[in-house]
Amino acid sequence: MREEAGYSALDIMADLGTVPNRFVARDNVRAVTRDETYFLMRLRSDERFHRDDHDAGQFRVMWVPLDEAPDRLTYESEKEFARRAIRAWAEHAE
Repeated sequence: MREEAGYSALDIMADLGTVPNRFVARDNVRAVTRDETYFLMRLRSDERFHRDDHDAGQFRVMWVPLDEAPDRLTYESEKEFARRAIRAWAEHAE
C-alpha cells in the first residue's frame, strides 16, 4: 500500500480473497501471472509517504464513499472485490 497509495499505517480488517492476474510485462515480451490478494483495511494515520514518479503515474489515489466504489472501477474482478469490501465492512460494523 505504501508503494501504490502512499499509506503504511493500516490495519487489516478482512481478507477479501485472491485472484490470478495475467498481463504482459513492461518489456512487451514476457507474459506474467501473479496472484493478487485483496484486503479491507482501515487507516491508523492519514500520513502519506512520497511515491516515485512511476508509481504516482500508474496509480491514482482517490477516496470515494464505499458504496460508490464498484461503479468507479473498470474491471469486473475489481468490482467484485469492492462488493466484498462493502459486505465485510457491514459485518465489522455490527
